[in-house]
Amino acid sequence: MQLKMKKYLIYTILALPVILANCEDYYEPEIEQYPNALVVEGILTDQGEHAQVKLTRSAGFNEHSYFASEQGAKVTIESLSNEKWGTTEIRNGLYETNSPVNTREGEHYFVKIVTADGEEYRSEVEKMVPHTTIDSIYLTDSLFKDVQYNYWGEPVVRNFEGINFSIIPSVKPGSKVGFLYKWNALLNYYIYSTEMAATFSYYCWKEFRSNLIYVYDYGQDDRIKELPMGDLHFLSYYTLSPEPIDTSLYEGTISLAYSTSFYYHLKQYTITEKGAGFWRSVKNQTEASGKLFDPIEEQIIGNIYCVTDSSKVAFGYFNTASFSDRVIKVTLVTEPFSGVRTIDVMPDAPNQDFNCGVGEDYYNVKPDFWF
Repeated sequence: MQLKMKKYLIYTILALPVILANCEDYYEPEIEQYPNALVVEGILTDQGEHAQVKLTRSAGFNEHSYFASEQGAKVTIESLSNEKWGTTEIRNGLYETNSPVNTREGEHYFVKIVTADGEEYRSEVEKMVPHTTIDSIYLTDSLFKDVQYNYWGEPVVRNFEGINFSIIPSVKPGSKVGFLYKWNALLNYYIYSTEMAATFSYYCWKEFRSNLIYVYDYGQDDRIKELPMGDLHFLSYYTLSPEPIDTSLYEGTISLAYSTSFYYHLKQYTITEKGAGFWRSVKNQTEASGKLFDPIEEQIIGNIYCVTDSSKVAFGYFNTASFSDRVIKVTLVTEPFSGVRTIDVMPDAPNQDFNCGVGEDYYNVKPDFWF
């Protein structure tokens, strides 16, 4: 009797994959499409500068991605106090105010768009939030683990050593706001080469910037002691390396190549809670990788609507934002990093094909910003 039970159990286990295979079916979600819908991108800061609004048209879900600019529109930025700033189309679909927009804290602003075919669109009003500075930028040595897959589809975990960036903003008590962050960096690195008795020292640089959306809500709680904006983003030492090096650009044979330091420029946009919710949805969608626990696809409409035809759908968001930034310089000669200092202005590197030296001399010349 025991022998028969064991055989039955084996047959059941063997049959299970077959049963499961027969139950498989493909799920094709119904996706509501809005081709040729107006897409609006714009941000109005408290910096008293010219504001820009970008207008494009959406494409169908199954069509190739492209950006069709919306040309010939009449775009104005207005306040509830009846202030108006007209714009000029400086490039296809990109509109810039004719004069700087001097905003006021607590005032409400919106964008008004009349397209070339006479359709009128507006954004919902957005309140200019209180100015918020960056209190501190914290750098910590960290280890980032990334899961990749080999040729046979097996998961392989890779470790990347690097620097984690965390931020504390100076938020007024009771503020309900969100944050958008952008950053760019200027890396300094040194190349040393020799050719017979001659030696060559190259003082080089490399520029890079964020290509992701960093969005956070701020919830103030005196009981929580860790950083409110912990783990904003991570830069690996592999990223902060001069490698790969095009050896054909240098005289002689390279014997030394290492990074010495970098400048880091963080830009903070303090926005409304609703605006932060929109950008969080955008961030979730753009970073989805098709894994099990990725966010569910959703319609991200924003705060733009059509006045003349309520059945027309528009996408995008018109943000108001208080702006703040901070620049630091970091020594990298040895890992971990050292010598973090705050400075006033991000230096401008010469824009040239070969980013070493200055002018015609590409070696033994150190640029002013290099350290």
